[in-house]
Amino acid sequence: MPIGPRCAVDRLQRHRGWLRSSPRPFGAGADFAVVVRNALVSRRAGVACAPGNAGGLLLYTALAVAGVAAVLAAVPALLRALQLLVVLEVPLTL
Repeated sequence: MPIGPRCAVDRLQRHRGWLRSSPRPFGAGADFAVVVRNALVSRRAGVACAPGNAGGLLLYTALAVAGVAAVLAAVPALLRALQLLVVLEVPLTL
């Protein structure tokens, strides 16, 4: 059985249907595929890739929170409307 990056990509492509058939509304994304691909190459590559992935997600989350906070600070009426929705317990369903 061949070993190397190409073999790992082939194995990942065979399991592609499994990645798409997630019952959750948000399935596995490209970041998960990169971690799995590197983990299939070697354990060391997977362990090295996972913290980078987590760090990127943390950074994007922090930037999103900062953006929402900036918008709410710039538009006080929007902040007040959100506060009223919380007090009135209005369901925010999609």
